[in-house]
Amino acid sequence: MNAKDPNGGGIFFDGTAPASRRTEIIVGVIAGVFGGLVVIGTHRMRSTVGGVSVPWGIAFGCAFQAIATLGLIALSGRKLPLFMDALAFTLVAMYFSGTSFGGGLLVPAQIAGEAQWQGWAAQFLGVIVPLVGAAVVWALQIRNIARATKREERTVKP
Repeated sequence: MNAKDPNGGGIFFDGTAPASRRTEIIVGVIAGVFGGLVVIGTHRMRSTVGGVSVPWGIAFGCAFQAIATLGLIALSGRKLPLFMDALAFTLVAMYFSGTSFGGGLLVPAQIAGEAQWQGWAAQFLGVIVPLVGAAVVWALQIRNIARATKREERTVKP
């Protein structure tokens, strides 16, 4: 039995329980798979407004990933679910980028000799948005450690 955990389970060095870590992994994977399905499924949506072609699917995918990233940050404030989100999104995107009898499944590299930039943008956004979120969490953690160290230095008298 541990003083920090009355149930007798192990505690990681940062004070989290293994069940908490498992939950973060599972939620991150679910967000990544769902994000991959949504973003890959909608990335080719577009319409013409005033003579300009607007890629609504890419904008929707970016907004979806940003909201999912903020939700994962709000869940635990740690980087683990964000990395799991990016990993699961990558696996889903790789599956849908695979070749079949008709070419690329949902994310072909080109159609009739024309490069399909929407597919590349969707894959890039799906991975980079959670990783940027992880970088922000990392920067905030470093800042908090630096502040705590400064506070400790001010309170300790030589």
